[in-house]
Amino acid sequence: MLSHFTDPLLRGPLIASMLMCLTSALIGTVVFVRRHTLIGETLAHASYPGALIGALIATTFFKEHIEPLLLIGGACSAWLGLKCTYALEKRLFVNKDASLCFILVSFFGIGLLIVSRVQILQPTTYKTMHSFLYGQVATMTDFHILIYALFASITLGLITLFYRPIQWTCFDPGFVTSIGKNTAFVHTIISFLLICNIAMGIRCTGIILMSGMLIAPPLAARQWTHRLSTLFFLSATFGALSGYLGTLLSWNMSQKILPTGPMILLVASTLALIALLFSPKKGLLLQAIRIALFKDRCKIENLLKLMWKQREEPNTTATPSRLLLWRLKKEGFIFKNKNGSYHLTEEGMHRAERIVRLHRLWESYLVHLGQKPDSVHPHAEHMEHILTPHIETELTTLLDHPDADPHKQPIPTKRSL
Repeated sequence: MLSHFTDPLLRGPLIASMLMCLTSALIGTVVFVRRHTLIGETLAHASYPGALIGALIATTFFKEHIEPLLLIGGACSAWLGLKCTYALEKRLFVNKDASLCFILVSFFGIGLLIVSRVQILQPTTYKTMHSFLYGQVATMTDFHILIYALFASITLGLITLFYRPIQWTCFDPGFVTSIGKNTAFVHTIISFLLICNIAMGIRCTGIILMSGMLIAPPLAARQWTHRLSTLFFLSATFGALSGYLGTLLSWNMSQKILPTGPMILLVASTLALIALLFSPKKGLLLQAIRIALFKDRCKIENLLKLMWKQREEPNTTATPSRLLLWRLKKEGFIFKNKNGSYHLTEEGMHRAERIVRLHRLWESYLVHLGQKPDSVHPHAEHMEHILTPHIETELTTLLDHPDADPHKQPIPTKRSL
């Protein structure tokens, strides 16, 4: 594994792409938390005409300086796109999303017009320009490592230095304004880093895919933490890992060299998808499992409650499935007598009494709040399964230890549970 970092051919693309993706993830975290993710997509596309003009000038007059002019042109074009977006919002009162989409399609359309014209007049230059869409990771060298390492250090240093102001502007900008703090400087720093990152990322993942690296790592990291500091760390880790795995897979998959930029973004998207599915608290798959288990527990508790109520209402009948009865018997809640009928065990009786108690306590509480007794039953059917012992104690104290619910039915005492 360490040989990848020392190999003369692979070292430059590998380390440079890791640093670029790490930096994009750090900046993308701020953009993601502020819910301005579309601005990354907009500025990435807005940088296209500037990068093309810079490359066109370089190929015409300064053939040995194509990359610096490319970065400068892309940065200037992205900055102009940002200014146009603000102008549409503040002076023409255009909706934020509408202004971002307008700038995105306008600037990218201008870029396409430029590249289509160059395709006819300068076919060789056109090939160079077309590569800007998806990046050219494979041709990066040790020089790019130094450049991206410097930019990553500057980004990390600024985020560390202005961590508190960034945190305030991300989560509570109203508070910052109320205490008289000026957030314009923080916004300027974030915009500067974002524009520089997009311009430099053209060389790595390309214009079209650059915005993905601003979103995918923070999206993956957000599923695992609620702390901003941890979010920065995890996002940077996922970004660097995406750059590492994407570069290696693009070289080694089926012994064929695949486009590195798309492969990096594909790895980042896969990490985000895994986080969305399997994260402990927010994972969709684990949420589905928890919901299924909760519904299953509700079925068990409803059947226990129904069997308990047969003592109060002998005509109450239930037709549970054999599987459900088998599970209740296995868990020790019911037993089967000689006549073939099922009855609650002592443990099942206590469990059923608790459900009935919570149900009737909640009905009493709703009536206490002013609702009519005839309308409280459906709400209690849901709440009886989720009320905690702490809430049960508070309800009992608030209602002064009631003996009966609004329908004059006795509430089982806590001592019997």
